[in-house]
Amino acid sequence: MKNYNIALLCSLILVVNFSTSYAESKQEIDGVISRLRAHNKTLEDLVELLKSKISEQNTLISDNENLKSEKVVLESRINSVSVDFRKVAQGKIASKVPGWEHVLCPQHGGDLQGHFNRICGGRKQSVVRINQHSGDTCGYNYYILACINL
Repeated sequence: MKNYNIALLCSLILVVNFSTSYAESKQEIDGVISRLRAHNKTLEDLVELLKSKISEQNTLISDNENLKSEKVVLESRINSVSVDFRKVAQGKIASKVPGWEHVLCPQHGGDLQGHFNRICGGRKQSVVRINQHSGDTCGYNYYILACINL
Protein backbone atom coordinates (compact mmCIF):
# COMPACT_ATOMS: atom_id res chain seq x y z
CA MET A 1 0.00 0.00 0.00
CA LYS A 2 2.87 2.40 0.82
CA ASN A 3 4.52 1.67 -2.55
CA TYR A 4 1.26 2.53 -4.30
CA ASN A 5 1.07 5.89 -2.49
CA ILE A 6 4.72 6.63 -3.29
CA ALA A 7 4.12 5.81 -6.96
CA LEU A 8 1.15 8.18 -7.07
CA LEU A 9 3.16 10.97 -5.45
CA CYS A 10 6.04 10.41 -7.86
CA SER A 11 3.68 10.62 -10.80
CA LEU A 12 2.35 13.86 -9.33
CA ILE A 13 5.87 15.30 -9.13
CA LEU A 14 6.66 14.20 -12.67
CA VAL A 15 3.47 15.78 -13.97
CA VAL A 16 4.33 19.07 -12.30
CA ASN A 17 7.93 19.06 -13.57
CA PHE A 18 7.33 18.04 -17.16
CA SER A 19 3.97 19.57 -18.03
CA THR A 20 3.77 22.18 -20.72
CA SER A 21 0.96 24.22 -19.25
CA TYR A 22 -0.43 25.09 -15.84
CA ALA A 23 -3.95 23.91 -16.79
CA GLU A 24 -2.65 20.50 -17.82
CA SER A 25 -0.57 20.24 -14.63
CA LYS A 26 -3.53 21.23 -12.47
CA GLN A 27 -5.76 18.67 -14.20
CA GLU A 28 -3.16 15.93 -13.74
CA ILE A 29 -2.61 16.91 -10.10
CA ASP A 30 -6.36 16.89 -9.45
CA GLY A 31 -6.58 13.40 -10.99
CA VAL A 32 -3.77 12.07 -8.78
CA ILE A 33 -5.33 13.66 -5.70
CA SER A 34 -8.70 12.11 -6.59
CA ARG A 35 -7.09 8.66 -6.92
CA LEU A 36 -5.28 9.15 -3.58
CA ARG A 37 -8.57 10.09 -1.88
CA ALA A 38 -10.33 7.05 -3.36
CA HIS A 39 -7.44 4.84 -2.25
CA ASN A 40 -7.57 6.36 1.25
CA LYS A 41 -11.34 5.76 1.44
CA THR A 42 -10.79 2.11 0.47
CA LEU A 43 -8.20 1.77 3.25
CA GLU A 44 -10.58 3.34 5.78
CA ASP A 45 -13.31 0.88 4.74
CA LEU A 46 -10.88 -2.03 5.16
CA VAL A 47 -9.89 -0.80 8.63
CA GLU A 48 -13.56 -0.62 9.66
CA LEU A 49 -14.17 -4.11 8.28
CA LEU A 50 -11.20 -5.46 10.25
CA LYS A 51 -12.44 -3.78 13.44
CA SER A 52 -15.85 -5.37 12.91
CA LYS A 53 -14.34 -8.83 12.35
CA ILE A 54 -12.16 -8.49 15.47
CA SER A 55 -15.24 -7.53 17.49
CA GLU A 56 -17.13 -10.58 16.15
CA GLN A 57 -14.18 -12.80 16.99
CA ASN A 58 -14.02 -11.42 20.55
CA THR A 59 -17.75 -12.12 20.95
CA LEU A 60 -17.25 -15.70 19.75
CA ILE A 61 -14.37 -16.19 22.18
CA SER A 62 -16.53 -14.89 25.03
CA ASP A 63 -19.44 -17.14 23.98
CA ASN A 64 -17.06 -20.12 23.88
CA GLU A 65 -15.86 -19.39 27.43
CA ASN A 66 -19.48 -19.14 28.63
CA LEU A 67 -20.29 -22.48 26.97
CA LYS A 68 -17.31 -24.10 28.67
CA SER A 69 -18.56 -22.85 32.05
CA GLU A 70 -22.08 -24.11 31.35
CA LYS A 71 -20.66 -27.49 30.31
CA VAL A 72 -18.86 -27.82 33.65
CA VAL A 73 -22.06 -26.98 35.55
CA LEU A 74 -24.12 -29.47 33.50
CA GLU A 75 -21.52 -32.24 33.91
CA SER A 76 -21.59 -31.67 37.67
CA ARG A 77 -25.40 -31.86 37.72
CA ILE A 78 -25.40 -35.02 35.60
CA ASN A 79 -22.85 -36.65 37.89
CA SER A 80 -25.03 -35.90 40.94
CA VAL A 81 -28.26 -37.38 39.50
CA SER A 82 -29.47 -40.53 41.23
CA VAL A 83 -32.63 -42.63 41.21
CA ASP A 84 -33.73 -45.08 43.91
CA PHE A 85 -36.52 -47.53 43.04
CA ARG A 86 -38.78 -49.24 45.58
CA LYS A 87 -41.62 -51.74 45.21
CA VAL A 88 -44.54 -50.99 47.51
CA ALA A 89 -47.71 -53.02 48.04
CA GLN A 90 -50.74 -51.64 49.83
CA GLY A 91 -53.34 -53.92 51.33
CA LYS A 92 -54.69 -55.46 54.55
CA ILE A 93 -52.14 -58.29 54.63
CA ALA A 94 -48.44 -57.97 53.82
CA SER A 95 -47.37 -59.34 50.44
CA LYS A 96 -45.68 -62.72 50.55
CA VAL A 97 -43.50 -61.78 47.59
CA PRO A 98 -39.95 -60.94 48.76
CA GLY A 99 -38.66 -57.42 48.07
CA TRP A 100 -42.01 -55.65 48.41
CA GLU A 101 -42.56 -53.12 51.18
CA HIS A 102 -46.03 -53.23 52.74
CA VAL A 103 -48.37 -50.39 53.70
CA LEU A 104 -51.75 -51.01 55.29
CA CYS A 105 -54.96 -49.79 53.64
CA PRO A 106 -56.21 -46.38 54.80
CA GLN A 107 -59.12 -48.14 56.57
CA HIS A 108 -56.56 -50.00 58.69
CA GLY A 109 -54.33 -46.98 59.46
CA GLY A 110 -51.99 -47.03 56.48
CA ASP A 111 -50.64 -43.82 54.98
CA LEU A 112 -49.28 -44.55 51.50
CA GLN A 113 -48.20 -40.98 50.72
CA GLY A 114 -46.57 -40.63 54.14
CA HIS A 115 -44.64 -43.86 53.44
CA PHE A 116 -43.47 -42.48 50.07
CA ASN A 117 -42.43 -39.20 51.74
CA ARG A 118 -40.39 -41.05 54.39
CA ILE A 119 -38.58 -43.11 51.73
CA CYS A 120 -37.80 -40.21 49.39
CA GLY A 121 -37.28 -37.42 51.90
CA GLY A 122 -36.63 -34.22 49.91
CA ARG A 123 -36.07 -35.99 46.61
CA LYS A 124 -38.60 -35.79 43.80
CA GLN A 125 -41.12 -38.64 43.72
CA SER A 126 -42.55 -40.51 40.78
CA VAL A 127 -45.13 -43.21 41.47
CA VAL A 128 -46.63 -45.71 39.03
CA ARG A 129 -49.35 -48.17 39.99
CA ILE A 130 -48.47 -51.37 38.13
CA ASN A 131 -51.24 -53.69 39.33
CA GLN A 132 -54.34 -53.92 41.50
CA HIS A 133 -56.81 -56.59 42.50
CA SER A 134 -59.61 -57.09 44.96
CA GLY A 135 -59.29 -59.07 48.12
CA ASP A 136 -59.82 -58.90 51.86
CA THR A 137 -61.52 -55.70 52.98
CA CYS A 138 -59.67 -53.09 50.88
CA GLY A 139 -58.05 -54.83 47.91
CA TYR A 140 -54.40 -54.64 46.91
CA ASN A 141 -52.43 -52.09 44.92
CA TYR A 142 -48.85 -52.46 43.73
CA TYR A 143 -46.63 -49.48 43.05
CA ILE A 144 -43.16 -48.68 41.80
CA LEU A 145 -41.77 -45.64 43.58
CA ALA A 146 -38.82 -43.70 42.12
CA CYS A 147 -37.00 -41.19 44.31
CA ILE A 148 -35.09 -38.86 42.02
CA ASN A 149 -32.21 -36.62 43.05
CA LEU A 150 -31.61 -33.92 40.46
